[in-house]
Amino acid sequence: MSREYNSDSRKHRRPKTFKSGQIVFADKRCLVSCTVCDFSEVGAKLQKDIAIECPDSFELILQDGSTYECTVVWRRADFLGVAFVNEKTDRS
Repeated sequence: MSREYNSDSRKHRRPKTFKSGQIVFADKRCLVSCTVCDFSEVGAKLQKDIAIECPDSFELILQDGSTYECTVVWRRADFLGVAFVNEKTDRS
């Protein structure tokens, strides 16, 4: 389950980015646009473009075609902190 964000709990530095992506869930029937605010090899901070509730696990597809299985570790307003479960290298 998700928890409240605490920047001190982060083990890996997340450089600022501002890439577009999509949160995908419900057997690929639900797509929510998002902005990746920061990104590391183990997770990311996402800002959702609309006020829809996302599940605790989903796929994140980046603009370069990279796909990540994500688990939400914290939520705050329209922001999500996610940990990557694995990466699929489906690059277009």
